[in-house]
Amino acid sequence: MKLIYVRNLSIFLLAFLGKSHCLLLSQVVYDPMVIESDFSIERFAAVSHPLSLAISEEGEFGRFLYVGSADLSIPLGTGPVDSIFRIRLDTPIVQLFCTLPAESDPVWLEFGPGAPFSSNLYICSNNRDGGQGGDRGGSVIYLDHASCVEQFLTAMPSSSTGLSELPEPYSIAFGPGISQDFPNQLFVTNTSDPDYEIILVDSSGATGGFATLNSREFSSITFGPGGSFGTDLYVSTLSTGTIYTVDSSASFTPFLQMPGFSPNNDDWLGPMVFAPKGPFGGDLYVMGRISDSINIYRISPNKDITLFATGFLGAKATGASSLSFPTPDALAFNSDGSSLFVADNGSDTVFRIYYNPVGSFEELQEPLSGMISVELFSLDGQLLRSYDTFLFTSYEELFQQLTLDGLEPSVYVLKIIPDKKPIQFHKIALSP
Repeated sequence: MKLIYVRNLSIFLLAFLGKSHCLLLSQVVYDPMVIESDFSIERFAAVSHPLSLAISEEGEFGRFLYVGSADLSIPLGTGPVDSIFRIRLDTPIVQLFCTLPAESDPVWLEFGPGAPFSSNLYICSNNRDGGQGGDRGGSVIYLDHASCVEQFLTAMPSSSTGLSELPEPYSIAFGPGISQDFPNQLFVTNTSDPDYEIILVDSSGATGGFATLNSREFSSITFGPGGSFGTDLYVSTLSTGTIYTVDSSASFTPFLQMPGFSPNNDDWLGPMVFAPKGPFGGDLYVMGRISDSINIYRISPNKDITLFATGFLGAKATGASSLSFPTPDALAFNSDGSSLFVADNGSDTVFRIYYNPVGSFEELQEPLSGMISVELFSLDGQLLRSYDTFLFTSYEELFQQLTLDGLEPSVYVLKIIPDKKPIQFHKIALSP
């Protein structure tokens, strides 16, 4: 029997697999997988240790995807070279834009909005401390279009000690201005323990406090686009799996708790970005590690959560990393909302997810042999079944061994974990 790999899952149901009433809808080996139909994923460019993303489509910075690069596995004090690369948007040619000071760790990139700030590229330099261990080693720097590096933020008063110390910035967002209640300042998450807070920075680099929440480690911040999502500040927490909204008076309101999130399982919630109107629907996209998988989730204004893509490798951070905690990857949309770019640090790859309603298909060879274990997930990422080790010989025999009683006819994600081989993700459909 032939098995077929299909990129357009909404059109083709290709292999009926016997008594289990399962249809194998797709297979991805080694690469991430987009769960939603009508979307495809490709390796857009190979970049060493991509960590952060920002897109320029006009002006002095040209039409490029800018990529912050850092090797998170190199211990402190060894002077790793961190860089900013740029990739042409029309043809994925990678260029070195500039080399950053040692141990810059560019965890977040954001283009300035213009007056009163510049239109330069602002960078969260998470631990620029010259090789000193511990917290309080970061800064915010910026680059002009000629790749000249300038310091912007280097010190601020600690809310716990009152001393002027270096922060650990993790993410930044520019305020939309007084007309939308928030000041036209730079909002920065500071992850220095115990100063887990959001601070304000004006165009001169002067700082002030804005908000804190019970020692929560904030990971990503972004302003709502208006409409059903509103214009408040959205904040994700690294280790609790919660997304909050924050109004202009610094009041926090829980937006949602990610299902299946367990800090005891080293889960984390990382970058999030709103899609422009278009094929991605203007929804909120969030990346995180849940149930041992690094996934992208799609969240609607009414808080419906869909597992959108899965199978990313994540950052190569270790205990000896210069970062204050393991850093998730990055997400960025182009302005027309036709493409979502994903920086996957662990695979040295920038991926592009794009709308592809036509689809294509090709032959699929049997990829495995030997012992495997299997997990079954719903499309929103909830673990439904966990199976003991099987001797894999074919997909037909595998599905006959799975206990599927009690599951509704629907589409599910099957995670196959081979012995000493790459993890694979499949889509299966259960028929009545």
